[in-house]
Amino acid sequence: MSEYRLQWVRRLARLEVYEIASIFMLLALFAVFVACPERIQHVLGFTAIANPLGSNILTVLLRGVTWFYVAFALAFAGCVYMTRRQTDSVASGLHRYARVALSFLAVLVVFDIINFYIAVFNPYDHDALLLHLDTQLFGATPSHWFDRVTCLPLTLLFCGAYASWFIMTYLTVFIMGCRSEQALREYVTAALLAFYIGYSTYFFVPAIGPEFTTHYQHSIGPLLKLVDGEGPFLSRDCFPSLHTGLAIVMLIHAWRHAHKLFWFYAVDIALIILSTMYLRVHYGVDLIAGAALAVAVSELAPALTTWWEESRERMLAHTAYRDRPTHIHDGVSEWV
Repeated sequence: MSEYRLQWVRRLARLEVYEIASIFMLLALFAVFVACPERIQHVLGFTAIANPLGSNILTVLLRGVTWFYVAFALAFAGCVYMTRRQTDSVASGLHRYARVALSFLAVLVVFDIINFYIAVFNPYDHDALLLHLDTQLFGATPSHWFDRVTCLPLTLLFCGAYASWFIMTYLTVFIMGCRSEQALREYVTAALLAFYIGYSTYFFVPAIGPEFTTHYQHSIGPLLKLVDGEGPFLSRDCFPSLHTGLAIVMLIHAWRHAHKLFWFYAVDIALIILSTMYLRVHYGVDLIAGAALAVAVSELAPALTTWWEESRERMLAHTAYRDRPTHIHDGVSEWV
């Protein structure tokens, strides 16, 4: 094996499963960006440059959010680089959490890109299908059950619960990290798999949610509108419900690794799931799909991380064997 290949094998072996998943998703989306420049340019509407790919690249560079992502990526990558060979506990912790932060930053980038790709390649909402499934299963979409009890105290409670999902998703990273390295790997792997599978499903089953497609007698107030944007760039992120999926992933990992916090998680997660219906963000089938996804990735993550640890050890052992110097006094060499 050449020295060049040995170096790449060692680099690959240093990665975690969730980092490999993030790299794969970003490369796949970049390949689409390069392969379909005309279709992307048609939606962007920017034609100042004759070459479609160049025009699209310039459009991306002119977006403020691009530089937001770049700034944070450089900050986290710099932290990873500066702490890579330090062995004290503080530096090791910074190194570990900076790598996790880079992966979660990739999640934000993937979400942004896939929502745009929906407008480019599959701009057909499936709300009618999801509403039909709700009607068949529940008699009506479950968000209608809360219409008759809508009031300001409940609205504030569920809005706070819905927002707590963002805090709890990242707080759980630190809670799992305090328990063990394996708990952290399993949780982050399960969470990122849920994100990426869910985002891929958004692409094939885009939907804007009952708030925009169903009539209600009572309003929850303009201040509490949770989805921004309009027209083709409105987020099509209903099926599956990742608020439900990630919430259940957190609950499962709290049960496995943080028993003392389980009931705290149970209460908050119950409120999060109810909030997705009260605030008219999701259909009932979205919640079912999100729960099924959560159970699947939570079962897959431990097996996947264990398999990767064993594979990594074999890869590193193989590269170490290839690097082993051969001396003329080696008994085996003399015999050969």
